[in-house]
Parts: sequence; structure tokens; C-alpha cells
Amino acid sequence: MFKPKFNHRRQIGSIVKRLGLAPNGDVAKRWIELSKAAGRAHERSFHERLDADETFRAEFGRKVDAVIRAVATQLQDHYVALTRRAKEIAEMPPAQGVKILRNEIPGARSSSILQKRAGDVAAVPRTGRIARRAAPG
Repeated sequence: MFKPKFNHRRQIGSIVKRLGLAPNGDVAKRWIELSKAAGRAHERSFHERLDADETFRAEFGRKVDAVIRAVATQLQDHYVALTRRAKEIAEMPPAQGVKILRNEIPGARSSSILQKRAGDVAAVPRTGRIARRAAPG
């Protein structure tokens, strides 16, 4: 039987690990549990009203809040380092920057799109901005 390479559990584990959280910690466990809720959403008839009472808030709402808060906090902590590194890469020669980007960013596409971009994008070191080279001809 075919098993998919990626599933929610693996993707969540990879994300929380990358953010510096424990792949088997509370945040990951809650997130995995919440990801299973999508299938349960269709167990009831859509014409029935669903109230967000205290039970719902306790079982679902607070878990969502806790996961989002933890992920947002970790993202905030990584944002400064990420933007600093993006500026460093933008100041490199395009081919070098693309190679580093592909190696440092998990899941970065290895397709020819990045390679093609390396040929028609020039970095402007003083400003950190990217400028397009004029088309030959």
C-alpha cells in the first residue's frame, strides 16, 4: 500500500522542530489533534446550528489559541534573523544567492525557476534592493 511522503503529522513535526519547539511537545500534539478536526467538521448536517459554548471553547478554541500563540511567538523570534539573512543573500551574486537559498530553506524549489532567476536578476549591494538587468538586444 502506498504511504504518502508527507502527511499532517510529519509536516507539523517538521515545522515545530524548525521553529525550535519539541516535535513531541504540547504545541505539536495540540496542532496534530486540531488538524484531525477538519474531517469531523462534516459529521453533522450543515443546516444545524453550532454554538460556540464553553465546552467548545475549552475543547477547541483554547487549543487553537495556544497553538497560534506559540507559533506566532516563535516566528517573531526568528523574524529578525530571517530578514538579516535575506539581506545578506540579496547582496550576493545571483547564482551564489540562489544556491545558498536552495540549501538553507527547507522545501525550497529545486526547479529551474530559481536557476532562471539567477540569470536575470542582479543584486544592488548598497541598497539591498534587487534590480532587473536589461534584456539583451
